[in-house]
Amino acid sequence: MSKLANQWIELFRAGDYAAQGKFTDSDLDQIVANNKPCSEHEAPATIGHPTGDAPAWGWYQELKRVGSTLMGKMHQVQPQFEDMVESGLFKKRSVGLVQGENGW
Repeated sequence: MSKLANQWIELFRAGDYAAQGKFTDSDLDQIVANNKPCSEHEAPATIGHPTGDAPAWGWYQELKRVGSTLMGKMHQVQPQFEDMVESGLFKKRSVGLVQGENGW
């Protein structure tokens, strides 16, 4: 059984990201509200910031805000991805956000 699946993982914090902009707790609330699990807009877990149709190594089934932190719960996690995470290949996490007509 996956150790990453169904666990809340810290993804992003509200704050000033210089050229990328400022993100408030309200922005995080908007991200959570606009997340559509099990839809065409389900958030993928990817490596890096790919463009196009890069493979998803897992999917975020749920998002929530805890204080000023965006948290995500994954499912359908690929075993190879979990092995890479557990071996320490990824020191940091990053999110790719898209702003649409309903906000982030």
